[in-house]
Amino acid sequence: MIEFAVIMAMASPDHKSELTYNRPPAMLPALGKPLVVRIMERLYRAGIHKFVVVLGAQEGGVASYLNTSWLPDVEMEFVLKTGDTPIAHILSQIARQYRQPFVFSTYNHFTHSRFAEHLLSDKNAHTDQLVLGCTGTTLSKTMPSHYVCVDEEDCVVAISNRMPEDASCLILSELAICGMQFVDYLAGLTESSAYFAMQFADLCKQYLETGAAISAAETAWTLPIKVDADLLTLNKQLLEHEQDAHILSELTGSVQIVPPVRIDPQVSVGKGAQIGPYVYLERGCSIGENVMLRNVLVMQKSRIAPNEIVTDAIVSTRMTMQV
Repeated sequence: MIEFAVIMAMASPDHKSELTYNRPPAMLPALGKPLVVRIMERLYRAGIHKFVVVLGAQEGGVASYLNTSWLPDVEMEFVLKTGDTPIAHILSQIARQYRQPFVFSTYNHFTHSRFAEHLLSDKNAHTDQLVLGCTGTTLSKTMPSHYVCVDEEDCVVAISNRMPEDASCLILSELAICGMQFVDYLAGLTESSAYFAMQFADLCKQYLETGAAISAAETAWTLPIKVDADLLTLNKQLLEHEQDAHILSELTGSVQIVPPVRIDPQVSVGKGAQIGPYVYLERGCSIGENVMLRNVLVMQKSRIAPNEIVTDAIVSTRMTMQV
């Protein structure tokens, strides 16, 4: 039985964003909630109520939000990643401290909303092996970082950062079950080991090369948030498939809403505005009269002038970004 998850909530080197000037990357909006909370809620629904959250020096806002605004029945521990401390070093420390299997996830790598429950099903949750989430489809605007090749029994036979020619290869996600064999491997890493220069996927590759068994669990799609266009795609996915497409601010009768739309509390929308489909208005933004919005994310404190037409864009206080 897996009882806790390790969440990498510090800024990812693969996440390039122009929207993090006033908040950490993990706190970017995912339909009313920060990215990291969306990830953790999926694991919570799958039965995980204990989290070890790894933060960088600039992610104090993440800890504050989780301590004050999230679920009361969750046990939380925070680990600080300082400077260039490798992920492998942190995972090794966690493995030595807990000596039990755990779920690994990053704050910015999304899969189908029910995949965490599938991954934590009886078949996978009771295995001693490392189980890697993977898929044949990415919704991201960027190329995948790593691939896995699997055999007919869903055993991983290769991990690569280049697209292999083998048709049986899949895209690696950053959601995994770290079974007891892998936990023991992590706990045995030493300070002088070359493994400490590696990211999680590279660490998994080196583990595979020791002859260890790794299994693969397939999901319908993956969406790593690597560029800002991916954030708009994620919010569109959430509007389509989650239950949070709500209108939480008071609107005049002349405002036209074309679902799906989410409007946070404390949003001002002018008369005659046409909102939707696929629009998310974050708390504190302001929409002028007769504005038309379609497939748009408007971030907190942003303003759209009257009579503007905005489509396929992210609007922040600094820019309107066409995606």
